[in-house]
Amino acid sequence: GLPGMDDGSIRRVLSAVAPAVPRHYVVMEVKSNLVAAERQETLKRFDLPHFKKVATVVMGEPSEEYKQKQLEKRLQEKQAKSDVEWKAKKDEENRKKEVEKRQKQLAEMRRKADEARKKAAEDAKRKREEELKRKEAEKKAKEEAEKKAKEGAEKEGEEAKEEPKPEEAEEVKEEKKEEQPKEEVKEEEEEEEKKDEEEEKAE
Repeated sequence: GLPGMDDGSIRRVLSAVAPAVPRHYVVMEVKSNLVAAERQETLKRFDLPHFKKVATVVMGEPSEEYKQKQLEKRLQEKQAKSDVEWKAKKDEENRKKEVEKRQKQLAEMRRKADEARKKAAEDAKRKREEELKRKEAEKKAKEEAEKKAKEGAEKEGEEAKEEPKPEEAEEVKEEKKEEQPKEEVKEEEEEEEKKDEEEEKAE
C-alpha cells in the first residue's frame, strides 16, 4: 500500500485544507457521522458562511438504476479480470507451443546432423575400404608382374644354358655330314653283294 494512505496522514491534510477551499464536499464517514460528538467536530471545520451543511441518510432498497450500474461495473471488472486471465492463459499456451515447436526443430536439426555425420562416416569408411582394396590389387598385380618377370628371366637363363656354343654346333653339323656318306657306302656294298649272289645263282 501507500504509506501516506496507511498512516492517515493524507486524510489529516485533506481535512485541514478542505475548509479553506470553497467547493462541494462529501464526507463519507459512516461511524463519525452517526456519532453526535464526532459529527459536531467535523461540522465545526466547515462553519464558514459559504458552506451549506446537508445530512443525507441513505437506507433501504437501492434503485434499479443503481443496481444496474453496480451490476455493469461488477461485470466489467469480472470481464476485465477474465480477459486478463484468458490472455495470460493464451500467452502461456502460445509460449508452450513455441517451445514445443522449437524443440521439434532442434530435434529435427539434431537428427539431420546425426544422419549427415553417419553418412559422412560411412562414406569415409567406404572410401578407405576402396582405397585399401585398390592398394591390395595394385600390390597383387605388382607381385604377379614381378613373379612373371622373374620366371621369364629364369626361363631365358635356362634356354641360354641349353643352346650349344657356335663351335659345338659346327662339330655337330660336321658329324652329321660325315655320317651321311658312310650310310651311302653301306647301301652300295649291300647292292653289290645282292648282285654277286644273283650272278652265282645264275651260273
